[in-house]
Amino acid sequence: MPAASGLIALGMAAATGVFLGRWLRIEKELEGEAVVRQILTANLKPPQYHVMNNLTLRSGDGTTQVDHVVVSRFGVFVIESKHYRKCWIFGDAKSPTWTAAYVTGKFSLQNPLLQNYKHVKTLEALLKDILPPEHLHSWVAFTGSAEFKTAMPENVTHAYQLIPKLQSYNRARLSPQQLEQCVGRLECHRLAISKKTDVEHVAYLNRKFGGLYKEER
Repeated sequence: MPAASGLIALGMAAATGVFLGRWLRIEKELEGEAVVRQILTANLKPPQYHVMNNLTLRSGDGTTQVDHVVVSRFGVFVIESKHYRKCWIFGDAKSPTWTAAYVTGKFSLQNPLLQNYKHVKTLEALLKDILPPEHLHSWVAFTGSAEFKTAMPENVTHAYQLIPKLQSYNRARLSPQQLEQCVGRLECHRLAISKKTDVEHVAYLNRKFGGLYKEER
């Protein structure tokens, strides 16, 4: 019985560790999203820009969650936010995974550019009769103190540099009417923000990739 109790205790500790690790990872990601949301809303104002955050959209046989979309006269920007602190990041545009190296060890993360590719393709399909695909732009914004030890890929930036990057697109591509149509289309197709939405999205990811899906969105 003592041995069985010990095994149960170890199992509970392991489960608690998985839960806490996942909770901390999600909390960090939400922290990064909040920082990028504040930067976008503080600097990109109507009528030239319309900022949308946390969009869950139907995509194929499941859903996809988009951190931020900026619909502007100058194009539509699809932005994935990532939050890492006190680590080195290694990665390039084409590798399926990148590496985050800490003092205590290293782990792999999904290439956020490839992660964001599905988001872009989902918006491209939704807006195809309004906006040519070449005016959809993918960006990844890092918050926190992580340092890139490889060359930062194109269309990846630190959050504090994001606004100048987006404002460098200064040639009008959409009319005011097209901007309104894009916003209206996305608002009509986004799923309500709720716990149920998040649970359904994670369940879809687990069906697709198997097991506990650890790399969010």
